[in-house]
Amino acid sequence: VQTVTAADADTGRNSALTFSISAGNTGNKFAISGTDITLVSGLNYQTVNLYTLTVLATDGGNPQRTGTAVVYVTVLPENKYTPSLVLSNTTVTIPEDTAIGAQLIDINYIDNDLGGFGTVHFFITSGAPGNTTFTIDKTTGILRTGTALDYDTPPTSYELEITGIDNNGILTGAKSTSTTFTVSLTDVNDNSPVFAGGAAFTVNVAEDVANAASVFTIVATDQDTGN
Repeated sequence: VQTVTAADADTGRNSALTFSISAGNTGNKFAISGTDITLVSGLNYQTVNLYTLTVLATDGGNPQRTGTAVVYVTVLPENKYTPSLVLSNTTVTIPEDTAIGAQLIDINYIDNDLGGFGTVHFFITSGAPGNTTFTIDKTTGILRTGTALDYDTPPTSYELEITGIDNNGILTGAKSTSTTFTVSLTDVNDNSPVFAGGAAFTVNVAEDVANAASVFTIVATDQDTGN
């Protein structure tokens, strides 16, 4: 971890130095071998992230004299955990006339790391054509509609792969989890019938036309499906 050095102006055995840790060694994680501070057992950033070690240098004189120095050991976090999904329901059903920008679902991944390694960002990694049909807030995980939807124009269901990436969304050293969410549309009677040829017609009929004879055929269409 660190090499310590000290000097003693005496000569002979009076200048012979030994080193020890006299304070700050929480959990006895460190030891000194010669002049080297070594790690004895594993560290955990989430338990202790800074050790303030007091190193004692003792000479070989009689009486002995000592000197001290402080060594600060900072424990850096490790990205140990992968984001995990909190939600159990991954299916959303909405009417086709849902407003643009409407909130559909609040997707939540949790990560038990601390700091940046525990901060998850959200991305739609597949399933949204052009990444505009649906949008997701990368910091909150809220999924929204991005464009107008239409049940009568396929698809009527979308399979969205949502990926949560830790390390503040920075890919280097990051861990990620992907989950498929299904957004299904329900049909709405949102179209009115339209007459072919306009809304007004003129028909000439001879006065001697027989009863029940066909005098005109009306054609109308409706862009909705089903009933």
